[in-house]
Amino acid sequence: MKISIVMTVYNGEKYLKEQIDSFLNQTLLPDEIIIADDSSSDKTIEIIEKYEKKYPDKIKIFKNKYNLGFTKNFEKAISKSSGDVIFLSDQDDVWYENKIQTIIKKFNTNPSVDLIIHDADLVNEDLKTTNYSALSQVISGFNDTNVFITGALTSFKKDLLNYILPFPKNLIGHDGFIHFVSKNLN
Repeated sequence: MKISIVMTVYNGEKYLKEQIDSFLNQTLLPDEIIIADDSSSDKTIEIIEKYEKKYPDKIKIFKNKYNLGFTKNFEKAISKSSGDVIFLSDQDDVWYENKIQTIIKKFNTNPSVDLIIHDADLVNEDLKTTNYSALSQVISGFNDTNVFITGALTSFKKDLLNYILPFPKNLIGHDGFIHFVSKNLN
């Protein structure tokens, strides 16, 4: 099973090293890391190019000539992935070392499932864990888990690509769309 991580970046230099290191230190390593830069003007490109030089068979960078916006940038990045399972990541996520292994185990145990979303610990600006999780915040604000949709906590099988790409014109927010399509296929 080929595993892709798809990450988009825009002026995201602050946490990129920790984030990419967390991808490369997984107990089950990804086969490819797709990074689409949306015309960053900070040190983002410099940081990710160092990783690309060190891991040329694993890391693939796509640089936009002009800013596409996060939804179209994700569309581009997802379209460049070749994995059987695609993990989405924002530019400020740091993963637990067993994230990929845990999610792949869930897919293998439930072969009819096309998309998995999971909870995450929220951290402060120093990447120190708080007492909150993403799901607990949603529940406290909405008292309903049906509104728990976030791309950064989403992975899905490549079969969904036939249904989600290209994104509808003028779509704002890829994550809700991907979840909606997956839910309505079953």
